[in-house]
Amino acid sequence: MKKWLCIFVVFILLAIGISVYKKPNTVAKPDANQTEKAGETAQPEPETPASTVEGDTQNPADPNAGSTELKSAGVYIGQIDSSFIMIETEGKAQSFKLSGALKEAFEQLDIPEGAAVKFTYQIEQNGQTVIQTLTKE
Repeated sequence: MKKWLCIFVVFILLAIGISVYKKPNTVAKPDANQTEKAGETAQPEPETPASTVEGDTQNPADPNAGSTELKSAGVYIGQIDSSFIMIETEGKAQSFKLSGALKEAFEQLDIPEGAAVKFTYQIEQNGQTVIQTLTKE
């Protein structure tokens, strides 16, 4: 009887020990620079591809960021959701937000995955790249 009681106690202690040391699911809290509106999914901060700038060089810390249109080209990878697409520029995949007007007309563009594209975009104050125009090359 003592033997079974000892085995039972050891089993219970192992079960408790395993449950205590199980890693909890941790969620990183966004810092002040990455606050988001409710309902939006987190987007990784995009890298800015080298591109041609119309006018002066743009400084992302500039409060007027987004007022300068940048031009670039790449390969269309695909649509993430109704607001974002992926384009490979300079060998790196990058997500771009569709502008309101482009979002409305995106389906009519009928751009196949893997197609070479040219586009103009702006960088918003929060660092998000927003495509203004998109055409197949």
